[in-house]
Amino acid sequence: MAFLDFLGPISTLIDKVLPDANARIAAKEKLAELAQQGELEEFKGELQLALGQQAINLEESKSASLFKSGWRPAIGWVGATALFTYYVPYTLVATWIWAAQVYQTHQLVSRPDLGITDLLGLLGTLLGFGVLRSHDKKAGTA
Repeated sequence: MAFLDFLGPISTLIDKVLPDANARIAAKEKLAELAQQGELEEFKGELQLALGQQAINLEESKSASLFKSGWRPAIGWVGATALFTYYVPYTLVATWIWAAQVYQTHQLVSRPDLGITDLLGLLGTLLGFGVLRSHDKKAGTA
């Protein structure tokens, strides 16, 4: 009964407690059935949770307003605002200072750390999901 090996210690216990081979097989099959039913119930619960979240997402996205379509656009707007009000000027000034230092010292020094990795990771993730949604809209799927 190799397919029941995943039951591990419980299967070993059944082997020790039940002397009859047919009874052991029946007990292991019942145990496997119970394990499958538990997994099925867990899957049903996760499916219901996902369907509920999908209904919430649908309601959030019904607004025609660019700023009222839910919290997802707000995250995008905050990320874009942070990018263009802090990181873009910071990058320009830091690069200008770096170039002036290289010009004055006639030595190539290392560029400054701009600290933009986290924000670009977040924005890249959001834009990646945006591309997937754009593909869905183009394909005409919900």
